[in-house]
Amino acid sequence: MNIEKFKLLLKDQHQKYENYVPASFFILGFLFDIFTLGEIDSFSNILTLGCYLLLCMGILRLDFKNISVDTISNLKLQTLWKYREDIFHFSLGALLSAFTLFYFKSSSFANSFLFLLVMIGLLLLNEIPTFKKLGVIIRTALTMLCLISYLICVIPVLLGTTGHFIFYACLTLALIISIIAFKYLLGIAGVKEQLLKEFLIPQISVIVVFALLYIMKVLPPIPLSIKYIGIYHNIVKVDGSYETYEHKPRWKFWHNGDQDFKASPGDNIFVFTKIFAPGGYTGKIFLHWLKETNTGLQTSDRIPLNISGGRREGFRGFTFKSNYTEGEWQVRVETEEGLEVGRISFEVTKVTSKPNQEPIKQVQ
Repeated sequence: MNIEKFKLLLKDQHQKYENYVPASFFILGFLFDIFTLGEIDSFSNILTLGCYLLLCMGILRLDFKNISVDTISNLKLQTLWKYREDIFHFSLGALLSAFTLFYFKSSSFANSFLFLLVMIGLLLLNEIPTFKKLGVIIRTALTMLCLISYLICVIPVLLGTTGHFIFYACLTLALIISIIAFKYLLGIAGVKEQLLKEFLIPQISVIVVFALLYIMKVLPPIPLSIKYIGIYHNIVKVDGSYETYEHKPRWKFWHNGDQDFKASPGDNIFVFTKIFAPGGYTGKIFLHWLKETNTGLQTSDRIPLNISGGRREGFRGFTFKSNYTEGEWQVRVETEEGLEVGRISFEVTKVTSKPNQEPIKQVQ
């Protein structure tokens, strides 16, 4: 098969499956990131995601510039122009998958799953005929979503800290970039009403949604993520390692330590956790102890833990509780702002005697 026949075949297949191509490129981008994505503070990740973001923004600029393929004389540029939406969706898929994975790592499953549904849902809406006329608006909103996600990932990594000021500074920077882009497009496109409807208002709306999610404390606390959390009968630090002691039956392999905690007289409940933070990061997290009551979960303690970043396996720390009652408990790992990094649930049952077998020791 010569090159010309291959081009004709490719063009024919593209036209035949045109409605499915954008979603296919999104899935390809998602799968690509699953197998290649490292930690959030990796320089290659920051650079690669930045390139994807610039590519999306560049293609979006061309959409608003209303360039026609007939005005492009270079054949290679014509080919690129024809497949610009495919390139956009591949880049968008790579960005959304990367940020979805970062969000998944940085919060409880419920929050991350919601983000995943929202991101995929927005892209699928763009492929439904009813929303075809709103395609540019959705692509504009998704590009802003990726820009904000990029900023709230990268800026805390560069500065080595997080907090209210850092988050709102990221949103402010995203707003400034949006306004500058709006004025630039206004200069080359000239249709103010269209740009307001299809560019500025959708982007500002995304910024407002992020602010609301942060205020409601449902936004994952990027760049922090939990590597491990478990419940134990005792923890001892020996020569830079942590020895954890548990009575968990071996068949309960899905439990992290003694989540069915049999409390003998004098026992303390220990919580051990590993929290990933980027290199250079210093901050404080809280281990929030909650007890299930007739009126719902009630706070028992909120114990601070200073952490520092740079360890690939996560910063290790623990706390314990000696004053407790029987029942359902939960410990949440939270930032100073109250954003949840992770959680573990366990049940406490009081027994009158110590178990006969020796506790199982694990070195963490």
